Amino acid sequence: PSIFALCQNSLIAENVGMAMQRIYHDAKIESNLYISAINHEGAVKL
Repeated sequence: PSIFALCQNSLIAENVGMAMQRIYHDAKIESNLYISAINHEGAVKL
């Protein structure tokens, strides 16, 4: 399963991501954490 969180800054994103990973870890579910900035431009035609 995938879960997402939109956060105000990278520090909050890191804390939220780690909390989500702890929940998965406690449930014995393998997970990967990816943190990325939001793209404010949107899609562009190439």
